[in-house]
Amino acid sequence: MKKGIVVAFPGIRYTCGQPLVQDCLAFYKARGYETLCLDFAGVSFDGTADMSRAAEAALPSILGQLSDVCFADYTDVVFLAKSLGTLCAVRTAKALAMQPRFFLLTPLEETLQELPPDGNVFGAVVGTKDAHLPAARLEQFCRERAVPCLIVPEVGHRLQFEDSAKTESVNRSIVAMLR
Repeated sequence: MKKGIVVAFPGIRYTCGQPLVQDCLAFYKARGYETLCLDFAGVSFDGTADMSRAAEAALPSILGQLSDVCFADYTDVVFLAKSLGTLCAVRTAKALAMQPRFFLLTPLEETLQELPPDGNVFGAVVGTKDAHLPAARLEQFCRERAVPCLIVPEVGHRLQFEDSAKTESVNRSIVAMLR
């Protein structure tokens, strides 16, 4: 058995190359986990604002990118997901009939609605200025499931400030939530 694997699900126009995702992946790599970064570059989102349709469009690409991974070989499977990737992660787990641990960075309302009651969410993050999900909604979800939740004041969906030092501080706070 292999120790663990982290699959990083990006958002639209938010790749796995972003510093926040890279910091999270470095946390796991330092603990012996394998990492796999999904890529939505080949997915045509057709400018849709409908995140459910966008996730539907991405799912075949995701399943193709994961086709060679035998998740049963790992003692721990983590789906680290950002934005649209949170909905894609939930749908991927359902399509593959698996129960990974989820870490949700700026989840969508659809993500929270589609997560099964027994879905293993071990952390979630949102900014108070997130246009996709009110911070109070995520707080409620996390309280109901006893999930650690980080609400970042005065930041939007990208979890980035103009001041890079503030962004780096937020990234450190997020990485401190990982396990």
